[in-house]
Amino acid sequence: MSDTTHIQQQEARELATRCVQVLQHRFGARRVIPFGSVVGHGTWHPGSDLDLAVEGIAPEQFFRAWSVLRELLPPGLS
Repeated sequence: MSDTTHIQQQEARELATRCVQVLQHRFGARRVIPFGSVVGHGTWHPGSDLDLAVEGIAPEQFFRAWSVLRELLPPGLS
C-alpha cells in the first residue's frame, strides 16, 4: 500500500497540475485529464494515487514520461 498519509488532496491536485504541465510541454501530450479521488470522484485516503488519462504521447516516450513523473512525485504517490 502506498504511504500517502502526509499528502492532502489539495497538494495532490497541485502535483497533478504539475504532471499535466510536464506531460504537455516536455512530452507533447495533447490532453491530460486527472480523474478519480484527486478530483473528488471518490474519497481521498492514505492509499490514493494520481490517476491521469493521457493522449498524444509517442509510444517510445511512455516509459521516459513515467520516469520523469515518478521523480516529480513524493515517494508512495504515483
